[in-house]
Amino acid sequence: MGLDPLAELLKRCRQERGFTQQQLAATAAVPLTSLQNYEQAHRRPDLATAYRLARALGVDLVVLGEAADRGQQEGEKLPERQTGKRK
Repeated sequence: MGLDPLAELLKRCRQERGFTQQQLAATAAVPLTSLQNYEQAHRRPDLATAYRLARALGVDLVVLGEAADRGQQEGEKLPERQTGKRK
């Protein structure tokens, strides 16, 4: 089974534009570990983060949203969203 469509799209767009993960994370003001989690389908970005990633990659936010929606429609379980609260 392939990765989540959003994870695949993020990785493919990043690679096609010649960004390393570090470069994209810095350009989009996203922590590197978060970007790695998005590309590995461990987490999904919130709307503000998805917007920054879309701008940095030069793609429309709708394209990312549609990829995320395809993953959900295909029956993939969405990762739990972390609230930032530490135990």
